[in-house]
Amino acid sequence: MFTCKLMRSAVLVAATLLVSGVLLEILAQTTPYAVPATHFALLAVLASVGVMLVAFLLGLLPARLTHLDECQH
Repeated sequence: MFTCKLMRSAVLVAATLLVSGVLLEILAQTTPYAVPATHFALLAVLASVGVMLVAFLLGLLPARLTHLDECQH
């Protein structure tokens, strides 16, 4: 069941992936292993977008919308 807690968790996971991707990109510029670090940074940022997109699309489903209406803001 898609609940408020799951939505919050999806946002936190996406934010963590985004921050780790940015930090990995900064680290990639100062390390001799620039290519693998850059690839991991890109994958982390794209995974962040993917998680948010899936959460958004699941949140738009009519059956899920009623559950999310009951969330405390």
